Amino acid sequence: DHKYLFILQMLNQNARSNSVDIGKKTHMSPDAVIKRIKHLKQIGIISHFSIQCDRMKMNYQWYSLAVRMKHFGKKQHEKLKILVRNHPHIVHCVKTAGVWDIYMYVYTNRFLHFHQTVKMMKKEFADTILQCDSWLLYKDHGFNNFPPIISQNKKSE
Repeated sequence: DHKYLFILQMLNQNARSNSVDIGKKTHMSPDAVIKRIKHLKQIGIISHFSIQCDRMKMNYQWYSLAVRMKHFGKKQHEKLKILVRNHPHIVHCVKTAGVWDIYMYVYTNRFLHFHQTVKMMKKEFADTILQCDSWLLYKDHGFNNFPPIISQNKKSE
């Protein structure tokens, strides 16, 4: 219902919002808000609460690496999952449809670490990589985990 959506919107704006403030804005008791948040966690809509750091202020660069493969079967997929989980600089990796098969974000405070990461990828997947391309990302304009379109679509259903 719309109260769940409103709670999600408020938590998206500030994950530290307390149940009293949310309750006032939704005309619900703090206990009812807590119950609904617990329910959202139980059914997996809320997976975790986190912080968002400004990498630039911490002297870290943010690189994007796109990889095109000859073939990307189950064996390569499993190998990539292990590599990503164990690599200190790869913070996000997705399998995509389209020109690029893999798209990942790499955070590092030294260009050498990024260069080593690319070399390692090329070595580990030498028999399957067709092409790699990379970009230095300098400005994060924000990522909205709960964009307005979700609540708009739910209200129209």
